[in-house]
Amino acid sequence: MNGKYALTIDDPNAKLVFSFIGYITEEVEIGGRTVIDITLSPDISQLEEVVVIGYGSTAKRNVASATTALKSNEIVGLSTNDIRQTMQGKIAGVQVTNNSGDPGAGARIVIRGMGSFSNTDPLYVIDGIQGGDINSIAPQDIENITILKDASTTAIYGSAAANGVVLITTKSGVKGNVKVSYDGSVGIAKVTKRLDLLKASDYVDLVADIQEAGGLSLTEKLESEYAQVDRTDWQEEVFQSAVVTEHNLRLSGGTENVTYAFSTGYQNQGSTVIDRNFQRITFGAKLSEDLFNRKLRLNQNLRIKNETTDGVLANFNDALRMPPYIPVKDPDNLGGYGRADKVTDLNDANNPWNSVENTDYKRRGLNADLDLSAELTIFSGLSFKSQARLSAYNSNDYTFNYPSDGGNFTRSTSDMSENYSQGYDLILENFFNFSRVFGNHDVSATLGNTYDPSSLARNVSVAGSNFTSDAIQNVALANSTSLTGAGVNSGYARSSYFGRIGYTFREKYVINASLRRDASSKFGENNRWGTFYGLGLAWTISKENFMSSISSISNLKLRASYGKTGNDLIPAFLTSSTVWKGSSNNIIYSFGDDLSYTNGSTVNSIANPDLKWEETNQFDIGLDLGLLSNSLNFVFDYFYRNNEDLLIETQLPLTTGLGNPGSVGTQWVNAAGMKNSGFEAAISYARNTGELTWDVSVNTTFSTNEVTALGTIGDVPISSGEFVGGVGNTTRTDIGQPLAAYYGYKFDHVVASQTELDALNASAVAASGGAVTEYKVGMLPGDRVWKDTDGNGYIDDKDRTYIGNPSPKWQYGAQFNANYKNFDFQLLLHGIAGVDLINGALYWWEGMSKPFNNTTEVLNRWKQDGDVTDMPAAGQNSSANLFFSDWYVENGAYLRIKNISLGYTLPVKVLNGAFDKFRVYVAVQNALTLTQYTGYDPEVSSNSPDDNRNYIFSRGVDLYQRPNPRIVRLGLQLNF
Repeated sequence: MNGKYALTIDDPNAKLVFSFIGYITEEVEIGGRTVIDITLSPDISQLEEVVVIGYGSTAKRNVASATTALKSNEIVGLSTNDIRQTMQGKIAGVQVTNNSGDPGAGARIVIRGMGSFSNTDPLYVIDGIQGGDINSIAPQDIENITILKDASTTAIYGSAAANGVVLITTKSGVKGNVKVSYDGSVGIAKVTKRLDLLKASDYVDLVADIQEAGGLSLTEKLESEYAQVDRTDWQEEVFQSAVVTEHNLRLSGGTENVTYAFSTGYQNQGSTVIDRNFQRITFGAKLSEDLFNRKLRLNQNLRIKNETTDGVLANFNDALRMPPYIPVKDPDNLGGYGRADKVTDLNDANNPWNSVENTDYKRRGLNADLDLSAELTIFSGLSFKSQARLSAYNSNDYTFNYPSDGGNFTRSTSDMSENYSQGYDLILENFFNFSRVFGNHDVSATLGNTYDPSSLARNVSVAGSNFTSDAIQNVALANSTSLTGAGVNSGYARSSYFGRIGYTFREKYVINASLRRDASSKFGENNRWGTFYGLGLAWTISKENFMSSISSISNLKLRASYGKTGNDLIPAFLTSSTVWKGSSNNIIYSFGDDLSYTNGSTVNSIANPDLKWEETNQFDIGLDLGLLSNSLNFVFDYFYRNNEDLLIETQLPLTTGLGNPGSVGTQWVNAAGMKNSGFEAAISYARNTGELTWDVSVNTTFSTNEVTALGTIGDVPISSGEFVGGVGNTTRTDIGQPLAAYYGYKFDHVVASQTELDALNASAVAASGGAVTEYKVGMLPGDRVWKDTDGNGYIDDKDRTYIGNPSPKWQYGAQFNANYKNFDFQLLLHGIAGVDLINGALYWWEGMSKPFNNTTEVLNRWKQDGDVTDMPAAGQNSSANLFFSDWYVENGAYLRIKNISLGYTLPVKVLNGAFDKFRVYVAVQNALTLTQYTGYDPEVSSNSPDDNRNYIFSRGVDLYQRPNPRIVRLGLQLNF
């Protein structure tokens, strides 16, 4: 057992022969030794790694593309609520960003950079069928995750594959006795970072300066001793330790013709910010039956997910802005919580505990995916498969607000809002697969079609107010009710035909070619169909005779691919004009001599029957190198993606008369363009030295992004990303620049004195010939000075420039695994570099625009003539001093120890047959983060990550995103 052996041999000169299936046989002379240790090397000629590709799988030697796979043991080990989080830091070319540290928050994944102005999500394929809910699968149920990154493999999915493909394969039952496994853990989550906020006395001094700048004075309350006493540390009040629990149970087995696997999972996540709870229950059933001497194989796969979110999350911004002298609770106040008001406290922040405790929120969601398939073997090498998935969902959420007095708002009676939604989706696919080897020729082919009819979704929203009693939270019991919204969406439909051919000669020369025709109802009849293709070539150089003498090289493969994929992930019905009737049908027109008013409507966008598919043309060249019997592996890829005819919503001239009141009309057109290029590299090494086995892997990606076309009228740049009113747009998308690059002023210094200001104004007069009298309009001593980037001698709008990039140039990750006797250890790192973030919270926490609490950085603020500092005067010219500049932009690079775990597996002899495996472990997630970013967490998505447009054009804007917590877990794994 465990590789130990004992033999009685009479001849000391005898030879021992060690052999095992899949490994190179070794002969060793005894030579009088009594102890002989040996490690067998894998025989790569026998070990064929199988990779999953679209509509099937194949030996890796037959693949001429950039694919990366994570196996089941690389997926588990983390406490996650989104499958995408398990890939973070492990795959070159794949950026995974958590949406936030909220319980139940998801993640976004970007493969090889942003490739669209409308949607950047890859296609998810579960057990061979497009779509489905990836989070209905527990990580322990996943066999592998394969990422298809280049057009050679993604083109088989055509219109859905422009942003890459993620293939998820779940575990099936295996013939044999019933096997039961349990994996569970309990942990404590906590946010460890705190900002340094002002104490009560310093806070009152700040308010006094803000008031003085406005020609006002402090109130009686703020001048009293009461306001000098620290009563509440609001950070400590909103942060809390949270319990994180997970349990997963799996049962599998089978007979000669029937296999089965059943699983159930439970997650319970508390929030590290008061006070929300997230629970998820999953159930999976996977059955397979072989009939008619294995000529027909039937598969049924059911996945059910039920999620419950309970409780309101505290408003983080309110918490940090609250005066430190205000107590958390006040039994004399309506609602029972302390309050600040603008009259006596000059502060309109709201007590976060009041919002949390005097509001009930609950959301329930039920999702189900049913997969059915039948595969018929027509003859050896040829099969026909028909597969379908029916997906359905139902969700309900409600918010009930109790009466309370928040100081700046008062709710004298209760009110309630509630939303219901439901829908379903269907997809049907039929295809033939052929695979045969004829001597030196390995041939495969796939031919099929997909029918994806439009889904159906319905939703309704209702509201009620003025409840007589709060005992029953039911809109029907409100004295005033209303229907606030409703909708029926039939979605959109696709129809597709696809084919693929693969050919390998003598295991050396590989050709992969695929073609797909897609039709989408989102486009007009003029361009409804799109054609997409991919071609891949590979040369396994290590198989050539001239390489036989180089024993250290076990694998050397050169790959190249080119192809075109598409994208139709845009709003539906763009080929029809949209009409707006106003809010509650309140658009009116005057007609006739008496100018009487009549209800009407206005066209706010016009149709474009010539809309067509977005196209992504991608080139990839790669190298696979295996050394020392493939114990050392190196993979390198260079990629170039040219995204053309990107769909963009452009504004029409005012002369068209289109658009809502106060805005202009729009039309969607295929006009924008963008390119991504870069390289990926991954190195892995594995070593077995007796009782110690270990492996290490490192991956890195370098990529750049550039907009090549806009298509707006006059190629006017797209501005977006204003996170607080008055700050101005933060991002600009322009030709020759990265998508959504940060655009604003450059901060130079703070005007120290009136003398300096006079000199600056004099220089502006001289530079402009007297046309401009002020270096910066309205500037006073103590104000921020922007850099004169255009060199005209004064500050105006033309001095704004590009000041940051939200797309990381570098991504990297590293993983180390080791096993010594019965101990196991894992270390996982990931990070990004060459990226910038917008710390939008600085507007409130260091902006000094209003009487709110700030960080201790404001203690260095300018106060009097002659002060030299980088912090401006409090309350003075706030709108100008807080306009968007590189003061908000910070280095977003970080290195994070994502996971550290240490486990111990009890020896088999100790278990005495009670269990096949008994392992205990302790793990720490987000153990340490190294960064220069001054906010809570440098892993920033956007301030509305579920909104595609916000994510694309406002990435990296940190507006009080709740940080990812450190989680310490104790876990148990059992097999029996």
